[in-house]
Formats: sequence, C-alpha cells, structure tokens
Amino acid sequence: VIKAQLSAQPHGVGFFHESRQPWQETDCQVNNGGCEHTCVGDPVGYRCLCLLGYSLRDDNHTCAQEDGLPSVALLFSGDSGVFWLPHDIPDIVDSVSLRTLVSGMKVLAMDVNYAGQMLFYTREVGDGTQEIYRRSLINEANESPIPIYTRGRNIEGLAVDWLASNVYWTERSDGNIQVSRLDGTLRKAVVSGLDEPLGIAVHPRERLLFWTEIGTTARVARASLAGTDNVTLAHGFSVSKPK
Repeated sequence: VIKAQLSAQPHGVGFFHESRQPWQETDCQVNNGGCEHTCVGDPVGYRCLCLLGYSLRDDNHTCAQEDGLPSVALLFSGDSGVFWLPHDIPDIVDSVSLRTLVSGMKVLAMDVNYAGQMLFYTREVGDGTQEIYRRSLINEANESPIPIYTRGRNIEGLAVDWLASNVYWTERSDGNIQVSRLDGTLRKAVVSGLDEPLGIAVHPRERLLFWTEIGTTARVARASLAGTDNVTLAHGFSVSKPK
C-alpha cells in the first residue's frame, strides 16, 4: 500500500513508462496518411475520417463540407416526423445517431428530389385532410416549408419524377392519382376511378407510373406518366393491403 497526502478523492490512474506505448511506425505518421482531416488505424491499415459537418469524398482522403444530406442517406418517415441516417460510412454502428428533418407530425408519405435537394412530404391537419409540403435540404433551419397542395383526402403515396420535375400522389378517398409541378402548379388528376389507391412509384426513364389499390379487389397497376395505357400487373392477393 502506497500512502500519499491527498487533498481530494483519487479517481483516474495511469502508468508512465515507454513499455506502455511501444513505438511502431504506421501509415498515419507519414503525411497524415494523405488524409485531409483525421487519420486513424483500422484492421486493414488506416482510414481517413472527416470532422463534423464534412463528408469523405470518393477519393477516401479529402473532405467536403456538407450543405444538407450526405451523398448517400436512408430517409424514413413515421408518426413523429421524417428522419435520415447517413449511409456513406463503411460500417453502420449503434452509435450513429438519427438526424431529424421534420418533427412533431405524422408523415405518411414522402419522397426526395436529389438534384434539387428538396424533400416532399405529407402532413395531417385538424380537419382530417392532408397537405403536401416542400422544403429544402440545404440550410433547412433557415427556410420554412412551402405548402404545394392542401385539402387532400388520405394522401398515402407520393413520388417525384426527377426528370420532368413533377410530383405524383395518390388520394385514396377520391380514388385518383394527381400530378403537379414541383411547386404545386398545373395540378391535374391523371388517373381516376381507382379503388382506394395507396402506394405509388415512378420510372421516369421508361415514362411509367406504378401504384397499388387496396379496395374490393387489391391490385398492382401500371400506366404511362400521362395516365394512359392502364394495365393490371397483379391482382387477387392473399394480403389485403399491398403497398
């Protein structure tokens, strides 16, 4: 037992000797491993990391300041908003935290316009209708969401045509699919008379529109982006609500 005169309760302990940290040359010791920010060792040698607010470029050495989302991200919506998880790191670990894009509201449908760095999403209002909002993913804290459509009835599917700069959505109660420009102008019902349309997707390069219906006869259908050539792809599901 070693006794010493201490004026406070001891906590940490360390041992100072060269044997505790034997010297070994690493890749990070030469020009910081070529990393612009931080060089760290890993099982295959070394890896470059970037400071908070920056993302690693494709060369795996230099860093780019983020102006919104990283180059690859997983976005999802739920009863409390829209969230994103960065997906451009080598290993997703438990310590990676979610970032909130929209909070305090139930979001049933959402999609993004990557080139324009915009998020489109629905929100319910007090009278039971839905609204579609657009917000920038760049400097989102400084810009308010912009409503592009109001008084919707059960909007549960939304898809962005990134080539033609249009947005499509389903209105289950009215049995139709609507389309408008990304700012909400020039709105039109392109497909009508549907039996509770729900999910929706677009294939702009093939000029195709896909959707599901969950009414009396559930089905998956396809049409052109203009709403013509309506074709049933599958029907008679054992599940009641294909999405």
